[in-house]
Amino acid sequence: MTDPVAPQDCRLPQQVLSVTEVVAAARCEFGAVRRREVALGWRVPPCGAQSVAHCTDDGCDTHHDAMSQRLSALGDAFEAEVIAALIAEHGLWQPGLPGGVLRVGELPERDDLTAVTGIVRDAMDQGVAVVEQFPVQVGSVRGRVDFLVRQPDGLYAVCDAKLARTASADAVLQITAYADMLTTAGFPIAPVGVLFLGSGVQQQYRVADIAPVWRRLHTRYERLLAGRTPGELVLWEGGVPPATVSTCGRCTECEPLVTVNRDVLVTMGVTTSHRARLLSAGITTVDALAALHPDPTDPRAQVSAQDAARVGMSVRALTKIAAQAALVIEGEGAPEPGVLRIVDTRPFGLLREPDEGDIFFDFEGDPLYAEPGSRDWGLEYLFGWVTRQLDADGQPVFHALWAHTRDEEKTAFITFIDWVTQRREQYPGMHVYHYAPYETTALTKLAARHGTREAELDNLLRAGVFVDVYAVVRGGIRTSQPSLSIKKLEPFYADRLGALRAGVTTAGDSIVEYAEARAALQAGDHQGAQQRLARLEAYNRYDCASTYHLVQWLIELADDHGIAWRSDPAAGPAQPLDDALAQTTSPDDAPDDSADSPVGVAQRLADHVEVLRHRWLAARVTNPQAPEPDVLTVARMAWAGIDYNAREKKQYWWAHFARLSAPVDEWSGKDTFVASRVDVVEDWARPTPRSALTRTLALWGDHDPASPVTVGAQVVLIYDAPAPVGLKTADSASRAWNGAQCLVTEVTPDPGDRRRVVVTVTEKVSAGVDRFDDVPVGFGPGAPISTTAIDERLLDFARSVCGALDAAGDNVEDASILPDSVAVRLLRRLGSRVDAADDHNRARMIVESLRSECPAVVAVQGPPGAGKTFVASHVIASLAHQGWNIAVVAQSHAVINNVLTSVLGRFPELAGRIAKNTPKKTDPPAGMVPVTPATIGQFFADNTTQGVVVGATAWQLANPDFAPPHGWDVVVIDEAGQYSLANSLAVTHAADRVLLLGDPQQLPQVSQGTHPEPINESALSWLVEGHPIVPEHRGFFLDHTWRMHPDLTYPVSVLSYDGQLQSVPLTSQRALAGVAPGVYSVPVPHTGNVVASDEEAHAITQLVASLCGRLWREHDGVPARALTAQDIIVVAPYNAQVHTVRAALDRAGYTDTRVGTVDKFQGQEAPVAIVTLTASSADDAPRGIDFVRNRNRINVSISRGQHSAFLVHSPALLDALPGSITALEEHGAFLRLVDSAIPYHGFPDPP
Repeated sequence: MTDPVAPQDCRLPQQVLSVTEVVAAARCEFGAVRRREVALGWRVPPCGAQSVAHCTDDGCDTHHDAMSQRLSALGDAFEAEVIAALIAEHGLWQPGLPGGVLRVGELPERDDLTAVTGIVRDAMDQGVAVVEQFPVQVGSVRGRVDFLVRQPDGLYAVCDAKLARTASADAVLQITAYADMLTTAGFPIAPVGVLFLGSGVQQQYRVADIAPVWRRLHTRYERLLAGRTPGELVLWEGGVPPATVSTCGRCTECEPLVTVNRDVLVTMGVTTSHRARLLSAGITTVDALAALHPDPTDPRAQVSAQDAARVGMSVRALTKIAAQAALVIEGEGAPEPGVLRIVDTRPFGLLREPDEGDIFFDFEGDPLYAEPGSRDWGLEYLFGWVTRQLDADGQPVFHALWAHTRDEEKTAFITFIDWVTQRREQYPGMHVYHYAPYETTALTKLAARHGTREAELDNLLRAGVFVDVYAVVRGGIRTSQPSLSIKKLEPFYADRLGALRAGVTTAGDSIVEYAEARAALQAGDHQGAQQRLARLEAYNRYDCASTYHLVQWLIELADDHGIAWRSDPAAGPAQPLDDALAQTTSPDDAPDDSADSPVGVAQRLADHVEVLRHRWLAARVTNPQAPEPDVLTVARMAWAGIDYNAREKKQYWWAHFARLSAPVDEWSGKDTFVASRVDVVEDWARPTPRSALTRTLALWGDHDPASPVTVGAQVVLIYDAPAPVGLKTADSASRAWNGAQCLVTEVTPDPGDRRRVVVTVTEKVSAGVDRFDDVPVGFGPGAPISTTAIDERLLDFARSVCGALDAAGDNVEDASILPDSVAVRLLRRLGSRVDAADDHNRARMIVESLRSECPAVVAVQGPPGAGKTFVASHVIASLAHQGWNIAVVAQSHAVINNVLTSVLGRFPELAGRIAKNTPKKTDPPAGMVPVTPATIGQFFADNTTQGVVVGATAWQLANPDFAPPHGWDVVVIDEAGQYSLANSLAVTHAADRVLLLGDPQQLPQVSQGTHPEPINESALSWLVEGHPIVPEHRGFFLDHTWRMHPDLTYPVSVLSYDGQLQSVPLTSQRALAGVAPGVYSVPVPHTGNVVASDEEAHAITQLVASLCGRLWREHDGVPARALTAQDIIVVAPYNAQVHTVRAALDRAGYTDTRVGTVDKFQGQEAPVAIVTLTASSADDAPRGIDFVRNRNRINVSISRGQHSAFLVHSPALLDALPGSITALEEHGAFLRLVDSAIPYHGFPDPP
């Protein structure tokens, strides 16, 4: 494609950049450079004008469109409101005097940058309160700072006013860039930047966390421009994208050229990651991609294994996109709307018999909405649906519910669910049709967010009332259209839509339109706001009607092709399918709604929460910084705890039933696997006469890092219809599952293809099920276990809080009315700490803190190598010697055993007084007394005059019969950074005190459910409240590590502990000949790697070879010795990379080097740690770059090392531009670690 060149002098002018341009370049260098070429006059605008100045086309991409211009005007008005408020507070600046607002735009010297800079410096020296619209240029970047606001310490915070209700990553990057520039120029800039938001909230951000991202983006783009010749245009010719810049393929600059050049991206299903691999293999066009497929008309035909290996994809994945490419080419010669092919008839079985009560549903949502002070993002502002009843124009009748606040969203949600429930009573065979899973996902989030109608929604979901039409389309048909979005399918049934039109055409436009409507309303433009809302309603109505017509078209399509699509066997209320599923029934399902029943307590607490919340919001009108009252916090959490486990389990069952009907390509999640081949390794047999029928299967399939499979996991084997007799089925699904115990015993890589694995599973069947020859299509995770005792304790706690609130009357806001219990103090974040003169003896201080008051909450944060278990063993032993009864609980038996073994090993005199509850058929560690709920009473009776230590999980500690007669003196929760608040409340029901041990900066608490309050957050994270280290008044931070050399500790400390972690002096004696201690950056260029990297495996093997044999000294007093392969551990993010590195090391003879994922190494150490990040780029990372360079995971990984740690990575990982603020902060921390690391260039040979 030839690009028009403007007839102007192409000499390169002085390079002046804006922050916006630099950020845009990070997303697409090609697009940013082309826009710069237009701005410089080297290329004419897309509209064809001679230059930007001559362009009058508002729709031209060179200019902001009309909507953006309106938003800009509203933004200017908001900015004026902010400055007016600042002037009202501080007055106007008077030269030579402190205080006031300096309005740079009103200075006579405003056009003289040098003069303005001098005036601002002088004003800052004199203490000016605010500087408005300060123009700044540092190096090549020029911009204008909205506000500089003086802080109490005399520094100035860079501030920006944004009309949006929530901050965006780009806005935070902008204030970070200005703060970094001004700091470089010598201005007294504060370490935080501030955004004034349209919601009235002022949000602060730490500049140091994000500045590394800005610096890297700026440096990269500056170097790109510096390397270009004046007048040199960036071109996309001959079907090949330019090699000198990156291309996203999706932006307004790239998209037309993707089409013209027949780029592979025109093929549905081809991602940017696929494109990178295809381009590397020389496959640049849709034609070349289609040529890989031997016969697109044969659904069994596949691309060759050689082509798949050359591209770096699995045979199945490459076959799929090659077949689609062939369909695109076929569609080019076909009349509109293109080619349609039915590829599988089974998904049509999801369609239902049309019913008079059917509805067709669609949401409109604002993902960036948040209410002041809330961390809960997103608002479903429009619930729209049509019915089968038709209006005068022959279109289905439309219904809408609007919601502009969180309270209105709750009302709309309740109204909708009640309406559907009542309609189902009238029309038992009705269904709710929607396109794609967003609607059901959003509804489950709303039920959890608002804590209401959860049982009703659960009943509708389990009964199969909701039908995802996208599952039918995605699994059953292919078209030559570029996607399967409903907009791309509409040409096939466009004649049915009649005169319906939408003023908004895309979901992205709807988000902007809604933001504009809210802005107009805030600015007082009620007419403009109503016009925009009317356009949004028309858009929603159009989508609902389109879904209705799509369903009708699919039914006719099935009939025309003789496809038997399915009707419901029976309509009616859903019934639990087994005991495990029955346990997911929430208290709302119970017929007992008395005041003291679960549903009654939940309702009473909800009423209290509503009253307390409105009082708090009223107080914030006069005091916007008023903190949430403790009474409200405790009430909210007690209310959310009632259904905590029900919500956790429902997520499992909803996902399980989705797998029973969804195309297997959509399966995802831990311990989820799709088999392309199944071998029977050992056929059905009974290992013993009393055993269940058992067989062993080997399932072959692609390794999906988003669905890791773990050895030892219990799984549910899933069978396609027709399924073996006796297996479990659901009316709403076409597949069946084996509900008996099935266990993963081995996971090994496919020897012929590293992207595939072989999973060995032992399958059993329930009594009464005979042997069968069928094999499963795959499996999902095993069902959750019973939590009855835990649920009862959470209900007890809720009752106690509710009773206190009921009795308080009008004095309900006084926290003293709450029960004085461990659970309440934990929720109020009331930590206990007593400092002693000997502040080096942390164990003694912790003991005194526990003894100082009752109830008490004591937190101990122990970073890597800080001796947390050592300290805990001394605390536990000291208290046991004083006659205390102590319970030790954790997430796993292994962690509990580690603590108890440490206590017994250091204090053997406690033998016989340490007991452990163990799983069936297992014995406790040596020296410990085995106990069960039936025998623990005798254990207490045998030790009435002396303290005891008992280890057990939450399932036992929540059992009242498991506690001593007078309760536990203290419950010790180990790894409390991974232990939920809900379980913490349950296990402390009979405790006077709780000791929380752990580190929220290491691996986090994992939750499956969506909850209305953060009851799923870990106990220690709750207490730490977002700080890198526990606040001093709430507990103890073990600030010295006994593991890492100081030069390794420092980067770990900066990364995760606010610089507060240090090394004990002994560690400075660690030495490895020829290798300096610390963190090393090992860049290894590669492309197209997703879950395994041969390049990084090779680099690791060379690194291990270079390190082995060097003289290693742990510290004085320990003889120096040669470093061996056993002294090195390798941490990988994916199991596929574990296998790849393992194989490479084994081939090289380093079989003793430990290789695993990070969770396998928590608590372990070695002289050297090597971390492989594996993925070639952010686009290649299958679980997202947030997973690969997660701060907690990196912290745990590099802190395994005693002397040094090596970060092996693709340089392209550093160039990511995250879309969220949290991810931006995480990426900044990662870049700061890499930038401060020692560059690895090899080491001299050891002597």
